Amino acid sequence: GKTLTVANGGTLDIKEGAILGVHETSQVINEEGATIIGNNKIVIKSNGSDVSAPTLQHVTSTSIIINPATLLSETGQEVEYAISTTNELSTEADWQTGTTFEELTPNTQYYIFARSKENATHKAGTAQVLQVKTEVDPETPEEISINPSEIQGAWVDANGVVHANQNGTITIILHEKLHDGKTVEAKLEDYDLSSSVDTDIIKDNTVTFPHASPHIITASLKSNSALTTQVLVEVEPVSTPVNPATPTTPDNPASGSNPSANNTSTIGAVAQTGVPASLLVVVMLMLLVVGAGFMRARRKMM
Repeated sequence: GKTLTVANGGTLDIKEGAILGVHETSQVINEEGATIIGNNKIVIKSNGSDVSAPTLQHVTSTSIIINPATLLSETGQEVEYAISTTNELSTEADWQTGTTFEELTPNTQYYIFARSKENATHKAGTAQVLQVKTEVDPETPEEISINPSEIQGAWVDANGVVHANQNGTITIILHEKLHDGKTVEAKLEDYDLSSSVDTDIIKDNTVTFPHASPHIITASLKSNSALTTQVLVEVEPVSTPVNPATPTTPDNPASGSNPSANNTSTIGAVAQTGVPASLLVVVMLMLLVVGAGFMRARRKMM
């Protein structure tokens, strides 16, 4: 770097845009120019060294490790690194000299910048960038599903349609297919349940149906609402049974009434038992004939 010593009481005009590093105390330097008072040393810094492009060493779902970049000029600088989710380098970026980045988000695109670090004689160099995407977490679900035959409180017809009773409650069981290929039962606290019918009562993984109609039940992952599954439930109305009218016993015929009317009433009363009326008539006629024959035989004996 170039070193310039300003004599005590001397004046130094600094061109606009010049970058100066102050080794000792001095006044604040403005854009137009400045007056340096005292025996101070001003260093005009040179451009920083270019660096080689960083390369990937290892990536997981939550971390990235890169191979160190190297300086392309002998400037005595170090190489520093920063990471971002965009390809635009922020002036507030957090730079580090280490090559490991941790606590990252799975399945996310990142940009890693490398440049020469500013020192006493050189400015920070031009950044090189490496684009890296973190891996998908192997233990996160790729798909979710509901097995209709496992829905408690419901039944499945021959066409695979799920049915439930009005005012009944069903219990939903979710399954996850993970990115590593495994299928496991889902943790219910990770999901939200909703229904196409506003009056349905949802609590945890249960749904109660106050009304009979088709209901679409949706389960969605809280951390990724795009990951959903649905099941159609046909809620059937529950009929209220009607009690049959209680049979009434006909009144006894008045004294001296027509015997045929009495017989008719008796037949009607007996008919309440469910025995065919025609059979009752035949039985009664047979009894009359037998009774008449008995009376004739008795008269002859007398």
